[in-house]
Amino acid sequence: MKNITSLVLCVTVALTCLISGGIYSSAEEATNDNYKYVVMDDGTIELTEYSGNETVINIPSKIDGKNVTKVDNEVLVRSNITEINLPDTVYKNIDDILFYRDPELKAINVSEKNKYISSVDGVLFNKDKTVLYSFPRQKEDKEYTIPNGVKTIGQHAFCHAKNIEKVTLSSSVREIGAYAFEDSGLKEIKLNNKLKTIRKGAFSLARLAEIYIPESVKKMGNRMFGESNRYIKIYGFKNSVAQKIAKKYNYKFYIVDPAVPKKTTVRGAKGKITVNYKKVKKAKGFQIQAVSGKKKVVKTYKTEKSVRKAIKGLKKGTYKVKVRAFNTYNGEKIYSPWAVKTVKVK
Repeated sequence: MKNITSLVLCVTVALTCLISGGIYSSAEEATNDNYKYVVMDDGTIELTEYSGNETVINIPSKIDGKNVTKVDNEVLVRSNITEINLPDTVYKNIDDILFYRDPELKAINVSEKNKYISSVDGVLFNKDKTVLYSFPRQKEDKEYTIPNGVKTIGQHAFCHAKNIEKVTLSSSVREIGAYAFEDSGLKEIKLNNKLKTIRKGAFSLARLAEIYIPESVKKMGNRMFGESNRYIKIYGFKNSVAQKIAKKYNYKFYIVDPAVPKKTTVRGAKGKITVNYKKVKKAKGFQIQAVSGKKKVVKTYKTEKSVRKAIKGLKKGTYKVKVRAFNTYNGEKIYSPWAVKTVKVK
């Protein structure tokens, strides 16, 4: 027991010596103008505090001849800062949570020479603009379209952005990060039909009254709308992930996709095909396709209770005939699965 006690004492003394005199000596805080900073192990500088009064902040690229590569997340959390200008040296710690706490921030600007991050109209992106990192809290835009090429809306990207009311996703976006629109002014969002993932709390405390979740979304995080938005209306597809999440958290869910047309029959005759089908729920219309080789005939009809349609002027051959219903939501057509039949035209 005495040997173990001695060993513990030795280790404790050694660690105390290292912390006070060795390992962390390079991280001692220093001051330059209005900035406090530390020198990191790689010889570059991390800014830890800003004490000035300017509303426009120009982050220095060097201090004492050393590159400024990191800005601590808390360094600029001050009420009067409206614009941040970042140099080409900064690259560390520019992630998807930086700057969302700054209450008066309207623009984040990045040097064009920076190899790691970029900005467009005051919005922060990674260099190749595939990730949107940060939309400033006080940026004045009420509507914003995610630029084409962006694949990910980062964690907290629009968090606390009170002015933004409508966001449209370009077709390139595949993921919405956790808490991306938390506590924002968002009232309307238009998702694309290629979106794959929506992370947890993405719309928590936002002002959405309703949202359409496309069928392409296969992953959804917990508590997407938080506890305070239990009355949101979710429009989506039957048996989808969105419906399961809605059921789990008692959100209101409305099915938008129509069923496959009922009792569909197809008959081939000389030069024509006759198609019979019955109306189904949610259907605002129907589409019929007749395909033989490279030839395709497409017909669209409005909803009727019971329908008999003839496609005429067809050449002799075997045709694959497909029938589906469609609904419309947000100006887009939403289709049912196909009912497929094969017939011969004489």
